[in-house]
Amino acid sequence: MKKGITPIIAVILLLMMTVAGAAAAFFWFVRMQSELQGGTETYNEELSSKISGRVEIADTDTTTDNVSLFLKNQGTRTVALNNTYITMILKDQNNDVVCSSTLDSSTALECIVGCGENEELIQNEIQKIVVEFGTDCNSGSLNDGQIYYYTIDFNGEAATGGQFRV
Repeated sequence: MKKGITPIIAVILLLMMTVAGAAAAFFWFVRMQSELQGGTETYNEELSSKISGRVEIADTDTTTDNVSLFLKNQGTRTVALNNTYITMILKDQNNDVVCSSTLDSSTALECIVGCGENEELIQNEIQKIVVEFGTDCNSGSLNDGQIYYYTIDFNGEAATGGQFRV
């Protein structure tokens, strides 16, 4: 009689272990899936926020002492033009950095028109800013006929870039 019960108990134990393993795998998979979904939603929100602040250069006008940039907000939210938080990197045609700084009253780059504490770039608006090249930026003037490349970061809310010829 004992020999007939042992295989039945073994089969029941194997079935219980299989069900327990499948249940553990299922709950692990559900937890991983919800974590991945939450991470994806956070990423999409951050990406949407960054895309909503999009600034493009509508036009440029340059001299050896400054560059006038006509900015257009192509995004869906207002971008602050506070010169303390706007960073500009200026490179020459060899891709060497000529100067880099925030656009506050520094000796490298200074926004003299269109930037300030209360200045904003509203959606679909075009606004002119004038950036003056200070003494730490190629001795305060750029070389005639040379192409310069720039990138501008608006405090992480938006960024843009382009080139101009002096």
